Amino acid sequence: MLFLLLLGFLAFAPAVQAQESVSQVPVQSGTEKAMVGDEIPLALELPPGESVIGEPRVANAPEGFALKGVRAVPPAEGASTWKIEIVLAPFDLKTKEIPPLEISYSSPSGEKRIKTQAVPFSIEPVLPEEKNEMMDIHGPLGVSLSWWMYLLYAMALAGAIWAALWFWRRRKQKEAPLVPAAPPVPPYEKALAALMALETEDLPRKGRSAEHCTRLSEILREYVEGRYEFPAREQTTGEIKSAFATVPALDTAEGKALVQQALSLLEEWDLIKFARLPIEEFRARQMLAETRRWVEETKPLPVVLMAPVVEPSAPVSPLAGGAAP
Repeated sequence: MLFLLLLGFLAFAPAVQAQESVSQVPVQSGTEKAMVGDEIPLALELPPGESVIGEPRVANAPEGFALKGVRAVPPAEGASTWKIEIVLAPFDLKTKEIPPLEISYSSPSGEKRIKTQAVPFSIEPVLPEEKNEMMDIHGPLGVSLSWWMYLLYAMALAGAIWAALWFWRRRKQKEAPLVPAAPPVPPYEKALAALMALETEDLPRKGRSAEHCTRLSEILREYVEGRYEFPAREQTTGEIKSAFATVPALDTAEGKALVQQALSLLEEWDLIKFARLPIEEFRARQMLAETRRWVEETKPLPVVLMAPVVEPSAPVSPLAGGAAP
C-alpha cells in the first residue's frame, strides 16, 4: 500500500511542479476605457534578475480583443527590471475586463511562463447616449476642401473656357470669307532662289568648298524630285540614274545629254562628300553655274494662250442684199 502511494505521488509531482512554474504578475494598463479598435497598451514587470532572450509569446489572444503586438523591453539606464509590453485592440462592446494573459519567454535559466491578472476595462459607445433634454441648434458646418479638389475645379473651369474659345473660333472661321490659297511655288523657282542665296554666302571664299558642294547636291536633288516626281532626295546617284530612264520627256538625244550632265555633277559631289576629294575654289564656283544652267534648261516651258483667229467676213451690199462682187 505504501508503495502505491509513493508511485501516485511521483506521478502527480510533475503536474504540481508545472502548475507552480507559472507565476502570476501584476499588469499595468494604459487606459481603462477605449473605443472599438483603439490600441490598449499593457505593461508587466518580470521578477528581479529575470531577462528575456528573443521575443516573448502570448499563448492566445483574450476573448473580445485582437492581439496587435508583444515585445520585451530591456531595463532602462539605472534600472534592472525587464518589462514585457503587449498591445491589444477591443472589438466586443460587451467587454468588462481584460482577462488574464498567459505569456511564455526564453531566459538564460530556461523556458518561463507567467500569467497576468485580470484588468477592469470597458468600451465607450461610438454614439453619445440619448438624453431627454433638448439639444442646442448649431449653425451649418463649413465644408473644408482639400487641395486636389481645388485643382480639379480649376481644371474643369479651364476646360470650359477652352471649349468656349474653340467654338467661338470655329464660328468666326465659318463666317470669314474664304481666301484662295496662294499657288505653290514651282520647283525651278525654289531651286533658282536657293542657288542665289548660296552664291551670296560665297562659301568657297571662306574655305568651305565641301559644304558648298553638299548644298548644291541638296538643291539639285530637291529640284529633280519636284520636276520629275520621284524621290531623288532619298535616292543614291545610281537610283537617280535608273529613275531618269523612266521619264519619257528625257528619252531624247537632248534629254539624255542633260541627264548625263546631272549625273556627272552628282558623282563628283559624292566623291567630295564621301571620299573627301579636295575641291578648288574655282571649280566649286563653276559647279554652281553649271547647276543653275541645268535648272534653266530643264524647267517647263511657259504656256502661251493664243487668241482664236477670226476670219473677216465679206462686206454686204445694202442694195443687192448679198455679198459684194
